[in-house]
Amino acid sequence: MNDFCGIIGAYNSGFASLKEAIPDSDRQTSEYRGENVAVYQSVQPQRHENQPATAADGSLIWIFGTVYGFDGEVGYESRTDFSVPNAEYCADLFDRCGIDFVHGLNGEFSGLVLDQQSREAHLFTDRIGSKPLFYTQTETALFFSSRIQAIGLHPGINSAFDRRYLAEFFALQKALGTATPLVDLHKVPPASILSTRLDGSLRDQQTYWQPRYRPRDRPPEVIGQDIVQSFKEVIEDRVWEELDYGVLLSGGSDSRLLLGVMKDLGMNPTAFHISSWMSKEARTAERVAMEVGAPFRLLRREADYHEHLLKKVPPVSNFIGAFDEYMASGFTEQLGSVDVVLTGYLGDTMFGEYPLHIKMQKTRLKHPLFYPRHKRESTPKSVSEFISQYLDRYPDAPLDFLDAPNVVEVMRQNISVESESIHHHGVGYPSFRSLQLCDYYPLTNQFAFANTDSVRQITGHWSPFFDRRLIDVSLSIPIRDRIDHNLINRALAQLSPDLAKIPHPGTDKKPINNAVHEISNQYLNFPEYAKSKYESMSTFSQDAGKENFLDEVPKPYLDHGPWIDENELIRNHNFVGEAIERNRDVIDSLPFLDGDAVRECYQNHLDGDNDWQSLYTLVTLLETPVARRIAGK
Repeated sequence: MNDFCGIIGAYNSGFASLKEAIPDSDRQTSEYRGENVAVYQSVQPQRHENQPATAADGSLIWIFGTVYGFDGEVGYESRTDFSVPNAEYCADLFDRCGIDFVHGLNGEFSGLVLDQQSREAHLFTDRIGSKPLFYTQTETALFFSSRIQAIGLHPGINSAFDRRYLAEFFALQKALGTATPLVDLHKVPPASILSTRLDGSLRDQQTYWQPRYRPRDRPPEVIGQDIVQSFKEVIEDRVWEELDYGVLLSGGSDSRLLLGVMKDLGMNPTAFHISSWMSKEARTAERVAMEVGAPFRLLRREADYHEHLLKKVPPVSNFIGAFDEYMASGFTEQLGSVDVVLTGYLGDTMFGEYPLHIKMQKTRLKHPLFYPRHKRESTPKSVSEFISQYLDRYPDAPLDFLDAPNVVEVMRQNISVESESIHHHGVGYPSFRSLQLCDYYPLTNQFAFANTDSVRQITGHWSPFFDRRLIDVSLSIPIRDRIDHNLINRALAQLSPDLAKIPHPGTDKKPINNAVHEISNQYLNFPEYAKSKYESMSTFSQDAGKENFLDEVPKPYLDHGPWIDENELIRNHNFVGEAIERNRDVIDSLPFLDGDAVRECYQNHLDGDNDWQSLYTLVTLLETPVARRIAGK
């Protein structure tokens, strides 16, 4: 595990218990014990660096993650010398700017400064909280960790579930903002510095950035150019020649643009695609890889893959997404073959219409039989309207087995408007528009966190979309352009028309046989050297015949898209039922769960109800160590 934890205040023997809850198999570990501060890190050996770094005034600095640049008085400065460790790089900035150095950092990180001048400790996060820190307080100390389970299992902390945020976890598969499903356990807000005295008591919280929607009118093709240019700057800044890179490639546009930019800059990453079979989505991903000459590796989910994830994920769960959201966790050997895996996470959220509440309207023109449809977005103007729009994304199924408040009331109690500022679960937004657009602030509001976390536990990871430069570009795009134009596709068409011509698997209406025939013709026309390379990397060549070329899906829980039909999977495999039986004692000991109703819900699902999300969320919680501890088991 890659993790970071510590205690500010009187730690004594409590530090040993905290770090023992962090798995450190095959990891390089380090620890620091000083006056009123103890810190522990567990990281992959290739990313280990001596920490803390020491500033000129004796202050100590830890960085968990990677910093890629600094935006200061002279503008943005890319970090060029990565031989200097992250913490030392930040120590130099601390010498120049004091604790305000955090304001200008660009990267994916969280960290700690032990300030010798003010006799304070400062926990801090990056702009979107991509490396979250969780914390709780006792009478004598503040505990922090990148893992909820480590804090929840500590013998000095009286852990209990908070039914309000359990309601959110079951309805939304996450607790929003700074909330967690455990009582008095919080997240450090995004873009924040949380300052404590050395006895662990909180002194101050400073938010150094908020997402502000500042649209700039320019033609869509110019927006596409801005996206491509920013992409290139980000990737050129972040790649190191001595490392091997991979791209987690789907059949869509975000990761395709990422792969195209890397190839345009002369890089040759491995393209990884996760699928249960050579579906239409997988074939499209392979065709994209073939177009740029990238090696293609299918990461095949076998029938028992979700059962495997259920055993592996909950012990490290941060209650963000159910166990299946940690989709890369079963491919340690394959993804571990490269030093860094890049993903296109957040592309659709930051540049598309996904966060907007879009309605299709019919407009009657002169011809009485012609009713064209156009898109109209709705901006929330009140707390109630925002909650209604947000919950539209999730199934509205009452949970008879859960005794918890209604999720609408929980959300209403956690969102307020004060002087045109929106406070949403402990996080501030300048307006309803910013709240609507920036579902990734913090990243733990998105399932993308679970996806990135699953990759990070195997090897290095970053997404260009997490970079502050691309965030700024996204906040400058007028809403109408996000609705009327597929901006990522426009950027892709400018970068690589050949990649853009490959149909998206969800929109190509041609029969699968035609698509396969087209690829086969391309293969036959390859020059001999390219043909040889293609044969060495092609899943078509390896698995030719059989299921790959069939239009009919091989299993009832599969289709031609990227996802599994979990409803059918549960009916075809009994791992959910086994988990419920295995945790019968936990269910009976947690007062908010009704055991008979749990088993009835599962049986009704087997009989035809579709309630996989409730069941997946339930077994995720049941399999966590902290649930067993709270249940007294």
